[in-house]
Amino acid sequence: MANTPTLGRLYLLGAFRLVGRGGERIEVSSKKGVALIALLAMASEGERTRGWLQGRLWGTRNEAQAKGSLRRELSNLRSRLNTAGAPLLICEHDRVRLDLNQLWVDARALDAEAPGQGGLIPGDFLEGLDLAGEDGFEDWLREQRGALRERGFRSRRTDAAGQGAAVTASGASTARRASDPMLAILPFDKLTDDREMDYFSDGISEEILQAMARTFDLKVIGRSSSFQFRGKDKSIARVASELSASHVLDGSVQRRGERVRITASLIECGGQTTVWSARYDRELSDVFALQDEIAAMVASALHLVFAPAGGARNIDPAAHDLYLRARSLVLLPPHAEECIRLLKVVVGRAPDFAAAWATLSMAIATSARQLAGPEGLAPLRDEAIAAAERASALDPGSGLPFVARALMEPFSHIAQREALLNAALAVAPTDSVVLKHAADFACTVGRTREAFELISRAQEIDPLNHAIAEVAAEKMADLGMLRESYAAYAAARARWPDFEWAVAAPLLIAANLRDWVTAEPLIGIASAIDGRDSRFVLATVELLKAPLPVLREWMMATVERQLARSGSVDLRVPMFLYSAGLKEEAFEAVARSSFDYLRKASPERIFVDGIIFGVTNVPMRKDPRFIDLCGRLGLCGYWIASGRWPDCVAEAAPFYDFRALSHDFVQREGAA
Repeated sequence: MANTPTLGRLYLLGAFRLVGRGGERIEVSSKKGVALIALLAMASEGERTRGWLQGRLWGTRNEAQAKGSLRRELSNLRSRLNTAGAPLLICEHDRVRLDLNQLWVDARALDAEAPGQGGLIPGDFLEGLDLAGEDGFEDWLREQRGALRERGFRSRRTDAAGQGAAVTASGASTARRASDPMLAILPFDKLTDDREMDYFSDGISEEILQAMARTFDLKVIGRSSSFQFRGKDKSIARVASELSASHVLDGSVQRRGERVRITASLIECGGQTTVWSARYDRELSDVFALQDEIAAMVASALHLVFAPAGGARNIDPAAHDLYLRARSLVLLPPHAEECIRLLKVVVGRAPDFAAAWATLSMAIATSARQLAGPEGLAPLRDEAIAAAERASALDPGSGLPFVARALMEPFSHIAQREALLNAALAVAPTDSVVLKHAADFACTVGRTREAFELISRAQEIDPLNHAIAEVAAEKMADLGMLRESYAAYAAARARWPDFEWAVAAPLLIAANLRDWVTAEPLIGIASAIDGRDSRFVLATVELLKAPLPVLREWMMATVERQLARSGSVDLRVPMFLYSAGLKEEAFEAVARSSFDYLRKASPERIFVDGIIFGVTNVPMRKDPRFIDLCGRLGLCGYWIASGRWPDCVAEAAPFYDFRALSHDFVQREGAA
């Protein structure tokens, strides 16, 4: 049967991945949804009866429950798959079909591309998918893997010593199974008493890290986590424990005049054995080609398919050193201006230095959002976009330029922002910065489960990044996992004592939920901190404890002050009013707000964050007037056009029809 990739590509060999025609990744949030697609994709004509599917995926439930579960899962999948051209998933009375004429499937293409020859495949069939308790599906999964093995196909994985032990499609191996090697690249030690080498040695490690991270088959731990281990802290056991690394790349750099000696070693953490090591002596002019060469050798040692990106480069070493100095600066006051200044010097000296252009685009975009006044935003936006376009032209495989451009879009340009972030994910699916910003976007449109999945992937890659850890803890709370969320915040406080938001965020959540048992100890901690966030949250807590007349008077004064200043209220204000029982006042504040800033790339408000979809706003979302707020923010039109609805649709179902009211709002406003 022809398998033409007209609407997308489906990858079942290795981790499940579904990619649309434009290269955008199509997320399937549930395990049962993934399993359903696989069951249909491997059917002879892409078709199964509903009874057969129910038996494989819900065999432990009674028939009525199984039918209902299948209907809900198919409805969710249709909203994901049937968004472009002809429908991909067709559901009839007793049968369900995946249109294989519109979808290329890697597992079905094996015989067509290598008839009867077997060979290596990227990973086990549906690697990592576990539906414990559903014996019907597990039996089918074993059959599929066994069939691949009988046809001579083996997955490409390594044993513990990196010697390339064959792992069959069924997952059996005579050696340790490394289902997903996780590589930590540590900052190389400098062996020269030369201050100029401080950034140079880190730069060697960083360039290798960026090159290695480009392969989809290998997870590379983010710089902000792995570069915390230096000197005596480079214990392999500690790195493996704190970063969950299976392999560590470490080395040293010694520079003498215009020559450099680099040693590098790849170590398998479990047995603390050296898999590969090498020493290189080169002229400084060859250093960038050398970085690619080391990356290729490490990939070869891990038996992963990898082609170094970009080839040899010719970058002025002095410009490269300035780039590393700029990277070491925090992109917040008081260092943001100096960081941008250094990066502009770098790209002036080395106009083809793609990484410097990408970092510059992010630095300007971040600074514009956080620091610029209204009059200064437009030129910064133009600068950020120009730098991003230059970076993409030099290196199409970089995700950061797409993120920078997304940051510069007004909130109301929801589809444009999503397209840019999808493009970033398509080229850089293992970049923790890209994953975090994609998670932030998912929050703003109400897809909380998707946001948690994305931020969890970012945290796996960059486990010692406090900003990522905070978002992960917040999403746990939004999903109702309060105990896990509070525990994650406590772990963050223990690891980063100066991270103020690890105190302020859980205190704000607990106080809004009137959970004073959790809040009281945090009040004591926050009171000892002289920080802006702590002062704001403590003031909010005191307000929550105030009598209702006092609270109402204070909040209504706040509404009038904000409306007079900008014509709109901060979204936290109506949320606060509603949670305090002042429901009419909450929606009156919304009705009086223009929300004009949503249609402008205004500083500090380029994104409306996902607080309206958070754990503290559950009561408001159960009120049908919540749709008016969403409609005013432009969300209803986005949901209808994209077919990707927020998680709160199910939450609102006992109280009102979320989709129907969204359509009503769009029709009413359109007519007006």
